Amino acid sequence: MFDFEKLDLYQHLKRLSVDILKFLATDKSIDEDQKQQFKDAVLKSLFLLAESTAKMKVPKKKDLLVASRSAIFESVAILQVIDGSCNVPPHTYEDFYDRLTTSSKMLLAMYRSYDR
Repeated sequence: MFDFEKLDLYQHLKRLSVDILKFLATDKSIDEDQKQQFKDAVLKSLFLLAESTAKMKVPKKKDLLVASRSAIFESVAILQVIDGSCNVPPHTYEDFYDRLTTSSKMLLAMYRSYDR
């Protein structure tokens, strides 16, 4: 087992990513470019988190965590644009928004843990 697989944050982001990919695959009203941007952003966050665990130096780890959190912020912006143009079902929007918020907070907590 790789180190990143042991992280609750990784498991959370992986489930969120899979759920977003499933949603995008079923909703045909969303613009293909917006779908691709959403996929790229949410997966980028997951992949950067995994990559951060391989780094040996704390500054490198922290840089990747910042980039991962930035991808979460990007995902929120894309979700809001998609909702504005395609009316995402309210329960789906709220679920994704809340889980993205939790992801951001978890990433920030992990980042801050390296300051101790």
